[in-house]
Amino acid sequence: MGWLAIACLLFAVSCSKDNESGTSPFVGKWSGSYEGSDWGTWWVVIDEDGEIYGVANSSALTISIELKGSISDDGSFLATIGSAVNGGEFTGTMSADGSASGTWKNNLRTPPLTGTWSGSKEE
Repeated sequence: MGWLAIACLLFAVSCSKDNESGTSPFVGKWSGSYEGSDWGTWWVVIDEDGEIYGVANSSALTISIELKGSISDDGSFLATIGSAVNGGEFTGTMSADGSASGTWKNNLRTPPLTGTWSGSKEE
């Protein structure tokens, strides 16, 4: 399902840490939308350890799914939803200016559902 991939992406987008400045520019709440084989909205919270927690809301499937992942100090991330066998993933990049984007893939269907996502940090 596309919603699984979206959820992963959202979660991944919301986490990071910056060891150089002491406070990561990625810490906080992020939100946005995704599109492609599925579409909807997402939000995530990134903690000081670079862990991502959030939810993707699928408009196509009318469901919500949990996102979990992590972000690196340079803003790149990988977040997953479900399991390695029947789940999906979101990958992308977040920037210190508060923008984020990437791609998502859901392996529950053949061919897999895919698309893009984008968002920004909430002030």
